[in-house]
Amino acid sequence: MKLDEDFKEAVGGILVELPSDPNALVGSGGLETVNIAIRQQSDMLNEVLKQPAEGPGLFNMASLDNIQIDESHAKAFGFDSGDSLKDVYDAYQLAVTDEDKEQYMDLIAHYVADPNNTEMLSRGFSGAGFLKPWKISEKEKNAARIMVGSARTYNKLKRLRKEHFIDFPISTSVGVLSQSGMYGQQGGMTMNWPTGQP
Repeated sequence: MKLDEDFKEAVGGILVELPSDPNALVGSGGLETVNIAIRQQSDMLNEVLKQPAEGPGLFNMASLDNIQIDESHAKAFGFDSGDSLKDVYDAYQLAVTDEDKEQYMDLIAHYVADPNNTEMLSRGFSGAGFLKPWKISEKEKNAARIMVGSARTYNKLKRLRKEHFIDFPISTSVGVLSQSGMYGQQGGMTMNWPTGQP
């Protein structure tokens, strides 16, 4: 990928790791592994966003001012009508704990991952839209791809945690099945739903 060296240096050292075998997430420690990956991905997206727009390939925060948050999001998260993604990012920066930061990163990732905002975000790199409003370079497109990809990965990790550790606590369920001898037997297992259940 064509990227400016400063950008590569800033984001290249962040690695978000998940086990290659999904079964490794099922047992003890699976939820914590996903939580760590969510925090790492949040750090990655923050690293892309916080780069000062003083050189080629670095992000201009003024681009976030052009993305207005939805009225329902503003109300739910305590923002004013007409506030932008820049206001959300400022709140993220002021938050102290990971838990407090996460709600703001949820909003940031939601809007950054939206394909309708990709071109606008691309123009935030190396002065596109100011110095050369008619053209977005390949380096700028690639930087935006990394930003959008990071946001989408964050969203997927959050969905994984919600669906498999909150809505359906997979570790607890497998533990119960293991104790009953139903999990891991050769030939699989059969679940019989009680009568009248979907």
